[in-house]
Amino acid sequence: AVLLLFAFPTAYFLAAPYTEALFLFAVVASMYAARTDRWPASGLAGALATGTRVAGLALLPALLVEAWPKVRRFVWIGVACLGVASYLAINLVVHHDMFWFLYVQKTHWSQHAVAPWQTVVDGINDLRHGGAADPTRRFILSSRLVAYAFGVAVLVAGRRALRLADNVYAWAGFVLIVSTSWLISLPRYLIALYPLFFIGARATKSRSAFVMVMIVAIALQVWFSWWYLAGTWTF
Repeated sequence: AVLLLFAFPTAYFLAAPYTEALFLFAVVASMYAARTDRWPASGLAGALATGTRVAGLALLPALLVEAWPKVRRFVWIGVACLGVASYLAINLVVHHDMFWFLYVQKTHWSQHAVAPWQTVVDGINDLRHGGAADPTRRFILSSRLVAYAFGVAVLVAGRRALRLADNVYAWAGFVLIVSTSWLISLPRYLIALYPLFFIGARATKSRSAFVMVMIVAIALQVWFSWWYLAGTWTF
């Protein structure tokens, strides 16, 4: 699973100045600590995750599944909420509006909440009505649709291969990610859905399948990395 993660076409963002590496570390640390019954550490790592990205909230239902039925563990899940609570508090103190970041997202990035299937509908419509004329826009829209189809296909196919908590996190995280209007970075956001790579590891147990997947993934990553280093937009 680790090799598949590092070979993923957009995994070069783990070494770039983005939040991917920190967020993935915090999510995995929180889930691992919960699974090994170290709930204080799980709560603190969860707080780091929710403070790094709002999508970290997908951890909460997964941690509830891991904690059940020992209700005393729930207090540490509450600690995981402190990250996003701190971020909202910063917005309130600095801008006098705890949801100021939503205003910035909407006015500067045309981002707002939509139904999780709307991004596919919009992508197809954009490609059909002029979006394909501009190469960069065509690349963005096509990549969005491919990544969406990939995420759904892998999660559906591998649902029985995962623990319940991993399934919950994967689906909750995916739905949160795709429920934004201008989804230009979905291939990058998929890195944080670590259960995808558990499923991939199970699906590539044979050496031939593993080698084939690795060759294709690494080739795509080298291509995208070259574009990124050249200053071209790549997720």
